[in-house]
Amino acid sequence: MSPAPPVSGAPGGGHPISGPPGGPPAMGAPRPPAGGAGPAGGRPPAAPAGPRPILLTLPAATGHTLDAGPPGGGLPTAGGQLLVFRRPEPLLAHLRAQPGGGALSRLRPDQLGPGAAVRYDYLRLGRILAAACPPESIPLHRAAGGQFVPVSPDPAGAAAPADLARHVDFARLVFTRLGRRSPLLEPGRVQRATAPVLAVAGPAGRLDARVLGALPPADRFRAASWWWQLVDEFTLSVAWR
Repeated sequence: MSPAPPVSGAPGGGHPISGPPGGPPAMGAPRPPAGGAGPAGGRPPAAPAGPRPILLTLPAATGHTLDAGPPGGGLPTAGGQLLVFRRPEPLLAHLRAQPGGGALSRLRPDQLGPGAAVRYDYLRLGRILAAACPPESIPLHRAAGGQFVPVSPDPAGAAAPADLARHVDFARLVFTRLGRRSPLLEPGRVQRATAPVLAVAGPAGRLDARVLGALPPADRFRAASWWWQLVDEFTLSVAWR
């Protein structure tokens, strides 16, 4: 069967299916620890104390940015979007051009490269979640041209369960610094999407399609569909340089 089409708006306006095929999530799914330690925590994480190079992967590309932390002003932004650079050198040039850059202007390209950067790979996690969906329920995402296309699943991929919360926290941090509010990151929405996933991935110590196969199809679709809506929204908040 072909992938389910989007039902919440035509390409170029809206997101793919926002609800799962089936009823509410399974009852009794564990809640994350209090205080926002799990994905559903509603507060953005505290900014780091010093510069933190970041390697960000979205469907469009992989690029470099930097969380300078206080008092460096946090993430580089322009026009309400996060600036992400395809190579470290243009990021360095941007940092050096900022008034009061201080120590940031003395960073070297190797201090921003893959070996030094914190990685956030939203594409990889999304492909793993999609691989757990039945073939007829593969989620869609917005391609560069604006049309919705099926996600390419990764049935052999695997990630640490903690990666889910880590990526949600970074998305919250970015949206907070951009002054954006996303319903996708409201605690209840995150809880419904991620709690069943963590209920099976946590004890297994890995997040992959085989482990997620223990969940009902509705829970698997809910998690993957929610994730790809978040990726689409994150993508719209990024300006590539």
